[in-house]
Amino acid sequence: MKYIKNICFIIILAWFLLPVDSNSADRFEVQVIYFKPTDASPAPIEKIKSLMRDTQEYYAEQMEINGHGNKTFKVESVNNEMVIHEIPGRHKAQHYYANTYEAMNPELPHAFANANRFARDEIYVFIVGGLDLVYGGVLGVGWDYSGWRAGGAAILPGDRLNMPIIAHEIGHAFGLFHNDVENTMMGLHHGPILDYETKWISKSHYFNDRHIRTDIPQFLVDLDTQSVGAEIVKFRFVAQSNSGLHQSKIIRVRGGYIVLGTDDLAGKNDIAEIEVLRRKLVKGDTLSYRIIDIHGNYVYKDYANIDFPKRVRDDNKIKTKDKNPVLETDEDEDEIPEPEPEPEPEPEPEIKTDAEACPGCVPDGNEDLAVSYRNKLTISWAKLKIR
Repeated sequence: MKYIKNICFIIILAWFLLPVDSNSADRFEVQVIYFKPTDASPAPIEKIKSLMRDTQEYYAEQMEINGHGNKTFKVESVNNEMVIHEIPGRHKAQHYYANTYEAMNPELPHAFANANRFARDEIYVFIVGGLDLVYGGVLGVGWDYSGWRAGGAAILPGDRLNMPIIAHEIGHAFGLFHNDVENTMMGLHHGPILDYETKWISKSHYFNDRHIRTDIPQFLVDLDTQSVGAEIVKFRFVAQSNSGLHQSKIIRVRGGYIVLGTDDLAGKNDIAEIEVLRRKLVKGDTLSYRIIDIHGNYVYKDYANIDFPKRVRDDNKIKTKDKNPVLETDEDEDEIPEPEPEPEPEPEPEIKTDAEACPGCVPDGNEDLAVSYRNKLTISWAKLKIR
């Protein structure tokens, strides 16, 4: 009997100590919640299910187009039937207009409340009935969190719900951010998902059945920031993952979390080198570096008040003769070179407003959209705001 007890104890201990590699322990599902204020209409269950299925199909099509197979994220279901959680609110819709999630949070069951979100691997899509805008005037909010746990949330207005808005905001929860490419899902107005974005989510836990989290990636060394000619700044850092590295990216916080550049990584140690157009940077910017490994584990590191290197001037001037470029040198015959004048000081770069930096992301009718942002602890917020 004592022998049997010892065996049972060893099995239980091993269960807790073994690395996580289980489909049942980590569901990595998207859970949909309809939050109903007292004066809101009942949940349009079938409409919500239809929109979520459309969003799944959209992601699957884009993944296949970019060479990652016809795979998409999972939505919580029971017996192959999608689950929509209905939660009654205690107040009228106007109570939840500003600071929407914070206003809902005290009324949410523990499973969906802020106190429990960081202990689980799920993404929550909150649809708030009776509102056509959330957070004081935006079309949607989405954020992710990274590290040992992987999840996020999206907050959407129930009276203005459509597939492009769902796809965009849930994209933030998958770890995607705004880009400055027109007519793209994460850019200006709805459209395709870009190649580097599908490459990122191709390794996401939410798009795969196998989940391995023996460790998470690490930033080892920040190498340097270099000028490449007059128009490009190169950022370099060393990343590590015992599982194997996959991709890195740099995000500018100003202007609504805009992706500035990416670099594919390989092996357990690699140097990320990301070139960024200087015109997209302003002295004092905050940048967020992110790396993901081949198993979908990812982390980030923020750098505030970045001081970028000065431009490198090209001393070789080029002139055109018979349509063939010829380099001028100081060895021209019968000619004494004159000293070059001192370069004029560079003007300070113009700091653009959020609306100028990213005029829109997801369409809703014919409205112009602008992007705002908010940074809170480990959460990256990205809002779609009507000007």
